This record gives sequence, C-alpha cells and structure tokens, in this order.
Amino acid sequence: MTSQRDRLYIGAGGVSAGTLGRGEDDRRDSVFSYNEKVAPEHAVSLTMPVRLESYNWKYGVHPLFEMHIPEGYLKDELVRRFSKSVRGFDDFTLLGIVGPHQLGRISIAHDAGGEPLPELKLSELLVYD
Repeated sequence: MTSQRDRLYIGAGGVSAGTLGRGEDDRRDSVFSYNEKVAPEHAVSLTMPVRLESYNWKYGVHPLFEMHIPEGYLKDELVRRFSKSVRGFDDFTLLGIVGPHQLGRISIAHDAGGEPLPELKLSELLVYD
C-alpha cells in the first residue's frame, strides 16, 4: 500500500485529472492513473489520452512529469539541500517538492483538493513595471 508521501495529485486545465504514484513492485517506477469520468479534453498530454488502464513507467518519473523537475545548477542545489533530510530522496520526491509551486496547465499537489492559486490580472502584474 502506498503512503500519502508516495502519491501526487495531477490536475490539467483546472480539473483534477489523476494520480501519480510509485510502483508497487519497485519504488523507482511510477504509475499514473486517470480519475473516473475525466473528459478527453482534460488529458495531461496528447500522448497519454484518457483511459481506465494506468500508465506505468520503469525507473523514474514519466517524461511528461519529469519535465517539471528543475535541471542543472538549480536541481543540484535542491538535491544538496534536501537529500540528507528526506529519506529515499529521488526525482519523484523532488517533483513533490517543486511541483506545487509551478504555473501552467498541469498542476501537481500533495492532496486531492490542492491549494488554488490566486487569480491574477495582467494589469495588476504590470503596475510596477
């Protein structure tokens, strides 16, 4: 059985699309499952259409979600800061740390409800520009 730490809730276009979790046999694997009744337009990717069967990925996080993980110096710095304090630190753990703070069509949260981001207007952003 997977713990709450081994599960991330994925949204697409403001709709709860599915769950990304660790594999049951190997913790390095990842599994993405769509929620029931998700409309096709809320698919997380064109290469991963909505279906009942789970998407399994061996040895790491599926590339669709891996692209949300920082690279280079920023990744090295995050690994340096978190790897000693988080047991079993890997790319899935890093996605759980940085994912909830990213903007875009795909959202990543630790709980099913997720914390909604405040609405911003372009005029408010440009006030101090």
